[in-house]
Amino acid sequence: IDSVFSNSSAFAINSLNYCFTEHPAARGMAYGQTGRRATVYQVQAQDGSIYALKVFTNAWRDPRNAVSALHLRTFANLPGLQVCERQVFTPESHADLIQAYPDLEYAVLMAWVSGETWQEVMLNARPLKEEQSRELGLAFLDILVGMEKKGIAHCDLSGPNVLLNFSP
Repeated sequence: IDSVFSNSSAFAINSLNYCFTEHPAARGMAYGQTGRRATVYQVQAQDGSIYALKVFTNAWRDPRNAVSALHLRTFANLPGLQVCERQVFTPESHADLIQAYPDLEYAVLMAWVSGETWQEVMLNARPLKEEQSRELGLAFLDILVGMEKKGIAHCDLSGPNVLLNFSP
């Protein structure tokens, strides 16, 4: 992945070129966030659309990622769950891509969701107005009720996994 970014070269997925975006606070470095299982990079398609590219560590590169994506796709139309629309790069579906970039085996391409994580809001002690708190609480409740009605659960509603997109 680093060689793709450092060379400023584009890589193609299904005949559409993508490139890694630069981290806003670290010039010359790819915009990415590393977690326990993967690093999520921001990539931009040639048409200007922004996506998240989730690249798993070796231990988490698994065919189950593709199976999971198929199940998640059915929930992509629920409020707050557009990231459920995802594409997984399997050896069967993207052999050339994986041969060129082995780290992309079972990687996931999905919507990039802008906003602050709940963890960032809390760590920065960001004050919220009463109306903001009410709107956020109701939106979160609406998402959870929609999930409950579909019989699904997120399973990791921790601070880094909850994104807020609101105006100050």
